[in-house]
Amino acid sequence: MIKTEIRETLFPIVLTSILFLSAIYIPLWGTLCGILTPIPLIFVYLKRGKREGLLALFIVAFALLLFVGIHAGVMFFVEYGVLAIVIAETVRRSYSIERIVLFSTLISLIAVGIIIILTYISKGTNPIIFFIKEIGDNWIEQTAKFSHEMGVNGREIEMVRSDLKKFVEILIHILPGIMIINLAFNTLMNYLVARHLWIKYEGEGYFADSGVLTEWRAPEYFIWLLIGSGIVSLIPVEIIRYIGLNILIILLFLYFLHGLAIIQFYFIKKNISLSLRILGYIFMLFFFIPIIVVVTGLGVFDLWIDFRGRIK
Repeated sequence: MIKTEIRETLFPIVLTSILFLSAIYIPLWGTLCGILTPIPLIFVYLKRGKREGLLALFIVAFALLLFVGIHAGVMFFVEYGVLAIVIAETVRRSYSIERIVLFSTLISLIAVGIIIILTYISKGTNPIIFFIKEIGDNWIEQTAKFSHEMGVNGREIEMVRSDLKKFVEILIHILPGIMIINLAFNTLMNYLVARHLWIKYEGEGYFADSGVLTEWRAPEYFIWLLIGSGIVSLIPVEIIRYIGLNILIILLFLYFLHGLAIIQFYFIKKNISLSLRILGYIFMLFFFIPIIVVVTGLGVFDLWIDFRGRIK
C-alpha cells in the first residue's frame, strides 16, 4: 500500500520537478520535454483524486519557490500547474476534446493575465513585453555586429536594424494571438500524450468517450471568420489591423490542426507504422515553413474537397 502511494504520488512529484527544471537548464531537448511537465500531475489527479492532485501541485510549486526561486515557483504554477489541474478536471468530467482545449486555454490565459497585471502594478512594466524587447534588442545588436564583421556598409546595417525593429514591434502587437496558440498547443500536446499513456497502462477509463481525433475538423463557419479577419488585418488603422491579425493567426492555427488531423487519418487508414509516422513528422519539422503552409491549406480546402472522404 505504501509502495503504491509512493509510486503514484511521490514519483510524479519528482518527475514533474525534473521536467520543469529541464526546460530551464537544458536547451532545446529540455524545452521539448518541459512542455510535458503537467503529465505526471494529471495522472496523480485522475488516479489519486482531486485532493492529492492539488497537494502534489502545491508541493512542487513550494519546492521550486524554496530551492530555485520565486520566479520559478510562480512560472511553474501559472504555466504548468493550472494547466494540469484544468485538463485533469475536464477529462474527469468527460468533456469533449474541444471543450478541454477551450477551458484549459482560457483559464491558463486568465492565470497568466493576473500575473501580468500584478507585475505591472508592482513594477510598472509588462514582463512578457519587456522580455521580448530585451531579446529583440540583443538580437538586433548581434545581427548588426555580425553584419559589420562581414563587411556590410553602415547604411545597409541601419536598414537591417530598422527592419528588425519593425519585426519586433509587430511581434509585440500579435503577442495575444501567439500566447493563445502557445497555450492551446500545450494543452493539446499534454492531453494527447496523457490519453495515450493512460489507455496504454490503465485502459480507456476517463478517455473512453474522447472521440476519434483523426475525424476532427474546424466548424464550417470558421472559413468566414478567416476571410473576415484577413480583410480586417488589411485596414490601415493600427489597432483594428492588429486585432484582425491576432484573430487571423489563431484561425490559421486551428486550420493547421485540421490539416494535421487529415494527415494522421491518412497514416492510420494506410496502416503506416509508428516509426514511419514519427519520421514523417520529423521531416515536417525540418521543412517547417513550407510544410505549415501546405498542412494549413489542407485544413482550409477540406471544407470543399473532403480529403478524408476521398481517402476512405
